[in-house]
Amino acid sequence: MTSGMAGVDMRGFRPPLAALERKLGHDLDRARSDLAALGREARVLAELRQELAGQRADQLQFAGKLLAGAVDPSAYGRCLRYLAAMERRVQERSNEAGLLETRLAAARQACVEADRRRACLRALRESAEAAYALAQSRRDAKQADLAWLARACAVRATAAKRVGASW
Repeated sequence: MTSGMAGVDMRGFRPPLAALERKLGHDLDRARSDLAALGREARVLAELRQELAGQRADQLQFAGKLLAGAVDPSAYGRCLRYLAAMERRVQERSNEAGLLETRLAAARQACVEADRRRACLRALRESAEAAYALAQSRRDAKQADLAWLARACAVRATAAKRVGASW
């Protein structure tokens, strides 16, 4: 409530776009929820990528030791196939992370847009409240003026009767 609305009875105020304001509030909540879910998914994927990177590093170290010793063609082939498969999994997770980052950016943008729409509607509501408060204060002032005039006329009529009675 602004200082211009102080002393004004706002109980009769009905926001003109209350339903839309509630809908935009729900949209913002849903956008925030989607963003939070994507954030959790991103954290899980980051942990998985970190685990895969650790496994890959361990396997590369093991392969280096294996290949430093006697060259066994079948072990060498298995080792290369395993490392290639591991590299594909790491690359797939990196691709997933890129797509997830794109989805996260879109979700952030959706939150910003939903918040912007809600802020615009809130500004409209505040201007409607100010207009209502101004109309209410004018109505109250008009009623006060009419009451004052009625009292003034009553006082004059009473005074005129007194003056007329004393003649």
